Amino acid sequence: KQLHFENPSPHLDWDRLPVRVASEAVNWPAHSGRLPRAGVSAFGISGTNAHVVVEGYGDTDLPAAEDTPGEAETRLLPLSGKTGEALRDLARRYLSWLDERAGEAPTDAGVTPALLADMVWTASVGRAHFTHRKGIIFNDAASLREGLEALAQADAESVTPVVPSSSDRPFGEGPQAEDRNALVETAAQDYEAGAAVAFADLFAGEKRRRISLPGYPFQRRRYWIE
Repeated sequence: KQLHFENPSPHLDWDRLPVRVASEAVNWPAHSGRLPRAGVSAFGISGTNAHVVVEGYGDTDLPAAEDTPGEAETRLLPLSGKTGEALRDLARRYLSWLDERAGEAPTDAGVTPALLADMVWTASVGRAHFTHRKGIIFNDAASLREGLEALAQADAESVTPVVPSSSDRPFGEGPQAEDRNALVETAAQDYEAGAAVAFADLFAGEKRRRISLPGYPFQRRRYWIE
């Protein structure tokens, strides 16, 4: 609702206008044929103005998840941050994300191989990759937790920043291409060295989807004149 809104302007014919000022919390109006969409404006007293368009989505609008055939694949989760502390915070957020997906169950039965594959796909091709990097290799939820916990508890200075490369390094050729484990290990090493890994090569023959993942943990720093 709009804060401190009590008296509508008498200079506007509110009964004829196709617009309302929400003085109370209301449900988002539904429109057939499109998703919820809105523009949000912010006007600062300093003269700094911002406008963003947001759109909702529902699980029914996403493509169906593809089950991973056979045994769980060896996967690479690429995580990065602008600082070592941000990288550790990101690992903690992924641990919380796993906890939410597992629910109250004592095991990770709710975290399917398909969900983990979609997680890796989204983190690989749908996120920016910064200078402090860690490639976590895993094959199930338990091994993923181990890698995330180790990163979350590591010294923030233990991850040395790298200079990211601008050219992709493919992994579709070479004698190791048939060895899944070697392929993922090479990708992890190159990623941590700063290479722009061609992540799509690690999903050959798969049809993955992007899902909602933890956001980047921006570091709280104070910038002011002493």
